[in-house]
Amino acid sequence: MRILWNEFKKVAFAPTLLGFVVLCLLISIGVALVEYGIHLLFSAVLPLVFAESCLIALFAALLSMGYENAHGTETLVYSTATGRNIIWCKLAVTVTVGFVFFCLLMYVTLAVFFAKYDYSAVWSDNVSLRATLVVAVLLAELFALLGCTVGILFRRMRTACTAAAFSCCGMYAWGALPRIGSVMRSIGLLTPFWLWRRSEQWFTQSYEDMLWANFETLGLLWSFAVLTAMIALAACLFRRRSLT
Repeated sequence: MRILWNEFKKVAFAPTLLGFVVLCLLISIGVALVEYGIHLLFSAVLPLVFAESCLIALFAALLSMGYENAHGTETLVYSTATGRNIIWCKLAVTVTVGFVFFCLLMYVTLAVFFAKYDYSAVWSDNVSLRATLVVAVLLAELFALLGCTVGILFRRMRTACTAAAFSCCGMYAWGALPRIGSVMRSIGLLTPFWLWRRSEQWFTQSYEDMLWANFETLGLLWSFAVLTAMIALAACLFRRRSLT
């Protein structure tokens, strides 16, 4: 538990991450105060908050995995097999940080939004807002897993950030370039980037270029399976990596 707490303090209270969280909070509050109707809650306010949550989780993962290299303690911490297993503590901490900051961001944004507009009926609709929030928090954890995978594979934080950016670009191209109605395009639309991009279509039937129904559920399952396999492979490579 002490190791987990120390890792949590490194990430959750890092000045750069806290500054980014504060910026996201200010943006979210400003967006919530704009004259939006309820029909734009799911298409304007929430997608922005989801994007911020995913970026926070991704950034926290990169910050956690690259901490030792950035502070020059990599050869000391990772010199033994026990030390290299700390990446699993970092993974647990990253997932926790992503969840905590997601809840904080959503609570503040929705509190401001519902304080200005009386849309209590939306909250009582179990299929709309509550189900959307469950998918959104799992989506944020997907980006945390992506950040951990990239952070394990690349030692330098700058290189890992670049690789994460290229990964997002690759997901965008996978869902945008294949022809409409093809299997490749439908699979690309199940990636984390496109799950966020089409968050306003969750639990609806408005996905004309998707071959399968319930794409948000399929996307979560598909992405979790792929990222779990990738992080396991990255951990195997990490155990054999030379630090010299």
